[in-house]
Amino acid sequence: MATIEEGHATGGIGAEVIAGVTTAGHNLLKSPPLRFAAPECPIPYAKNLENEMLPNPTKIAESILKQID
Repeated sequence: MATIEEGHATGGIGAEVIAGVTTAGHNLLKSPPLRFAAPECPIPYAKNLENEMLPNPTKIAESILKQID
């Protein structure tokens, strides 16, 4: 299971989704949930810097491959 969001992980919707799933399906997940979100710092206004901070397909694929290896 994985959640992806452009906002911060702390207090984000992904945290609530994971909490609901793990509460309802206690011990049914085969691996820990993955959370993809922006780092815990202010998101820059400049578009090129913003794009570097936000999750993108390459970063997500790399993280998933690390998880399944």
